[in-house]
Amino acid sequence: MVRCEPGAALPYTLFVLSLISMVAAGGFLLSWLELRSGQAYAAGVDAFYVSDGALQETLARMTGSPPPSQTVSLGPGQATVTSTRLLHLGYGESLHRILSIGTLNAPRGETFARTVGVVAWVAEPPLLPAALTVAGSLSGGAASGTVTGMDASSACGRYPGSVAGVSLPAGAPLMVGPGLQLSGSPTVQTYTPGTTLRQVTGLDWPGLVSAFGPHRDATIPPDPWPTASFARPGAWPVIEVRSSPALLDSRHSGMGALIVLGDLEISGGFSWRGLILVGGALRVLGDAMLGGAAIVGLDSTAASIPLVDLGSHRVDIRFDSCAVEAAASKIAPHPVPEPGTWHEVL
Repeated sequence: MVRCEPGAALPYTLFVLSLISMVAAGGFLLSWLELRSGQAYAAGVDAFYVSDGALQETLARMTGSPPPSQTVSLGPGQATVTSTRLLHLGYGESLHRILSIGTLNAPRGETFARTVGVVAWVAEPPLLPAALTVAGSLSGGAASGTVTGMDASSACGRYPGSVAGVSLPAGAPLMVGPGLQLSGSPTVQTYTPGTTLRQVTGLDWPGLVSAFGPHRDATIPPDPWPTASFARPGAWPVIEVRSSPALLDSRHSGMGALIVLGDLEISGGFSWRGLILVGGALRVLGDAMLGGAAIVGLDSTAASIPLVDLGSHRVDIRFDSCAVEAAASKIAPHPVPEPGTWHEVL
């Protein structure tokens, strides 16, 4: 017969209770770890979408060369998007590596980060070597006024505060009288004959005027002249004029990017702020004013060398880097990601 001493079961009971407590604690620990793991995974996924979303938004909104670094706030986090030029392709085109580092701050104070990137083709805004850039000769012996590449304020955006007054091929006739004051840095700039304006400015004229070019706020004809669009604060519309010659006077004054496929004739107090891009020739038949820059003779397929004739009227062409920046941003194409280059940096 086995005798049980009083209190002998207590140690066993305490042992079993301790064992049950440890098993329960282990279960709670595993559940907590699983919960934290799930929260960390969810936060990592959110950080990924912040990073990729910021990258896609940057590509969609970007025109021209991207800034070296910018911060994009998106949903629960933010991303730092950086750009590095990898290769210059010529004609104002280059390949850039664009990285987006998305971060997300969790409720417990942890920071989760994911990084994605892509290699993109980028067309930079056109170069503006002068207030007036032409593919042929410039005449206007009886014209008066000013053609200056000196910005009245200062550099704005991607453009300098001073450019040449006139840029034209070396040896091309420059026939202006003393009534027309030329100034700039330098006053007159020449480039090698036979060089296309695409090489000089980086502006892809066939791409600009194609159906895949920038959004046009008006195409004339068939659209009427969009006078109402000029009244909107900050409006810099893109207007394409297909008729040749395009006859513009004070009724057509405004601002933005004016694209003329053929020849342009201006008169009657016509004034413009921004960019004037002309495929053919330019003839001034009356007083005119431009605050920005003009490029004349962009259509290299024209039968004759485009010329600029300032006539015998008052002409004021003053380089305005801010107006040029605003107008150029509307015609610069968006970056195009190169197929197969999207990647995540681990």
